[in-house]
Amino acid sequence: MQILKMEAPRRPIGRSVVVLSTLGCWCAIMAGCTVGGAIPADFFDALGAEQPATKPVATAAIVQPAGATRSIFHIYEDQNAASANQSLRSTSRHGEPGAGPTLRITRTNLDGAILRDETYAQTDAGLALARSVSVDRSVITEYDPPMLQFPTSLAPGERAATRMQLVIRSIDHPERVQHRGAAVNTVELVGLQQVHTGVGVFEATHIRATFSGTFGMARVARVTDMWIAPHRGVVAQRVHERVTVLGAPISGVDQALLLLSQGDGDPTASTMRETSSSDNSQ
Repeated sequence: MQILKMEAPRRPIGRSVVVLSTLGCWCAIMAGCTVGGAIPADFFDALGAEQPATKPVATAAIVQPAGATRSIFHIYEDQNAASANQSLRSTSRHGEPGAGPTLRITRTNLDGAILRDETYAQTDAGLALARSVSVDRSVITEYDPPMLQFPTSLAPGERAATRMQLVIRSIDHPERVQHRGAAVNTVELVGLQQVHTGVGVFEATHIRATFSGTFGMARVARVTDMWIAPHRGVVAQRVHERVTVLGAPISGVDQALLLLSQGDGDPTASTMRETSSSDNSQ
């Protein structure tokens, strides 16, 4: 695919895009993932000096697409992992007509098969994740109430929190509940920061979502930093996640995304992967 031949930041390293899941932490337990490592410095080189925010930011309005939008991101992961050139293509679009105000984000593999589909509800508080379907993990996750990710308005020093119950079901047998959990997700405004991407330099708003959940004996701690820009949505993202069982570390994720390209999208998205020996020499 031509997109993989685009000039990108050096040393892109990756394992699996499944960790982008809001509950990818629980999937990591089931898959037996190892503890994550450090994100390559190249990602941080794309971030400028951070400035404090002085007024509220309408984060939900920033990430809402005017129509179907396809974004391609470069993935950075543990700098000690096997070198790979990996990109993620994600499509954002409004929900189906008559289904109510929603935002959907879909990812597929190269053959067009859907890997993950997320549905965000438009609430008075903002955009909130209501349901996610992880086809590659054969699970459906429901959030009650929906988990606020992008508040309608977020002021400096404000912390927008959602306390929720989570239900994880099997795709093959959705009537069966595999796991239940309780969690708190808090969103805060960190500041304003310049982000250098494959499609230009943007003055982005930096927000942080802190997730803490309990699933039986397992505890999940996850911090997701997102940089969002008007007319572009999310232009960069960083995830740090740790899972423990009875206090012992079981799995971890350290991953970052940086926007490579963006344009009008269709109702599908793709995850693309290519290994290149030339990465080791950069």
